[in-house]
Amino acid sequence: MAAPPFPHLKASGWCPVVLQWLTVGCFLITSCPQADSADEKPSARLTIESREVQAAIKRARTFLQTSADDQASLALTGYALLKSGSDLSDKKVAEALADVRKRCGGNRYLPASHHIYSAAVDAMLLEAAGDLSDKPSLNLIADYLITQQKAHGGWYYPSQTDIYGDTSISQYGVLGLWAAYRAGVTIPTEAWEGAARWHQQTQNADGGSGYHPTATGATETKATMTAAAGGSLQVVRLILFGKTAAGKTRRLNASIGKRFGILEPVRPEAPPEENPAAVVVRPTRIEMSVLDASIDKNFRALERLAQRGMPADWPCYYLYAIERYAALSAKEEIAGVDWYDAGARWLIQNQATDGSWRDSSGLSPATSLSLLFLGKATESLFKREGAAPGVGGGILVGGRDLAAQLVDKPKDPKTSAELADQALKSLSKSLSDQDVAKAQAAIVAQFQLGNRDDLVGKLDLLKRLVKDPRDEIRRTACWALGKTGELEPVPLLIERLSDENSDVALEASQALCTIASEPAGIAGLAIDPTRHTLRRAERSNGTRYRSPREEWQELSTKAWLDWYLTHRPASMRNDRLEVGPRDRLVVPPN
Repeated sequence: MAAPPFPHLKASGWCPVVLQWLTVGCFLITSCPQADSADEKPSARLTIESREVQAAIKRARTFLQTSADDQASLALTGYALLKSGSDLSDKKVAEALADVRKRCGGNRYLPASHHIYSAAVDAMLLEAAGDLSDKPSLNLIADYLITQQKAHGGWYYPSQTDIYGDTSISQYGVLGLWAAYRAGVTIPTEAWEGAARWHQQTQNADGGSGYHPTATGATETKATMTAAAGGSLQVVRLILFGKTAAGKTRRLNASIGKRFGILEPVRPEAPPEENPAAVVVRPTRIEMSVLDASIDKNFRALERLAQRGMPADWPCYYLYAIERYAALSAKEEIAGVDWYDAGARWLIQNQATDGSWRDSSGLSPATSLSLLFLGKATESLFKREGAAPGVGGGILVGGRDLAAQLVDKPKDPKTSAELADQALKSLSKSLSDQDVAKAQAAIVAQFQLGNRDDLVGKLDLLKRLVKDPRDEIRRTACWALGKTGELEPVPLLIERLSDENSDVALEASQALCTIASEPAGIAGLAIDPTRHTLRRAERSNGTRYRSPREEWQELSTKAWLDWYLTHRPASMRNDRLEVGPRDRLVVPPN
């Protein structure tokens, strides 16, 4: 039987690496072979783009793609591959997704053998895959995690009540809910509040956290659990108050929301405020100052623990916890040391020739966790610091593309207008998926920078693009047409409500709501076609609806057509609009 992928079961200690050890900040790394002579200069800091790091990532990916995974570790393997560059056609990723979707069948979620851990990683995998059809599954997983949260706010095994929660399991409870939240699933505020209270209550006097805490803390502080608890506290802080404890806003990538049906982040971003403490995203009974004090105590404890070196057991688990911690807090150093450089060196020096890493969790889990660290999996969820709104990491790494140029001169309207013009024109050409994504980002950034008039000036081009055979281009055109605020393209957007691609239909629906200043939609209909509940089984003529979405298309088309015919000015009433029996729309060709 394979070892469990997480440190909730004790196993033999991790096999120590030979050679001389050197303590560097929060990690214990072997001395570099190049640094044998005192006269030699230390090598440059490692980054995710460094040749050595990319080589290690490639070896690890090769190992995972050929590894034999049991069900308990398959989703983690798929997630690590997806976050490090694989697409949905990757055999291992496809296998992992199929397994998760199967366990979400029958309107009931069945976790794999590691319960909360499994549910969290399943949610992370589905969110990373970005398939809109997985939203119901993410709802099921979130419901499972919420029902498994204990009354005290932490998590433990479903059938056991003799322990006052588990810091490691609670960490994954929070991560699973966060993944569902990023995909647009509504998570009750009480779940976040409970998690915050549990972590605060179980925090030790020294600021650190233990594995199985009591109601008053009072358990051995561990570096792994302190990093885990700190990350959980920061997720909750970010969701409840919109900023980190240091006052920095960590905004989600535009690409996150785009995958789930809109071109902008799923969650509204906190408005800019001179006083960071005044930013509150949602009403909560948690006091921000108290939460911040816990986070500060936690970080000071982590810095002290870091100076003791790498934990002897579960090092790969620890490194991934550190990556999340640093990404959430936007920290480049811990205990005065570049955490990524030190961790990457440790991993490179301890990677096996087959590309794997080994610790008590087993080969595949340890390798997956290490790959998530090297690829900065959590950091990729956020926009780069200083990036223009709508432009973020992931598809724009390196700053060599059109959209990235907007980051270089975000306050130059002329430059941004020219770049957006190039982006729009490029969509008329035969582009790769990545090129389309870059053009999308440029257009989003163009509007966010306040150049709405430039989009209005491109109405004719946008009206052609909204009929393009490529799904992503129709989506982009719908989004841009909505941002113009003009009534002229409304008939085209109404037509797109019946688009065969549900993402395009959602984008058209959002655009119409924007133009009409109806943020909640109209006629009591869901904005998202996938969230529509069937109102009647059949039409007035006796024919049955094939799906709730088909009814949504008919009802939405009629509602928006009524709105348009009521609101369009007299000057637009000779637009040759042909109206059928008020449930369909025919737009003459240009």
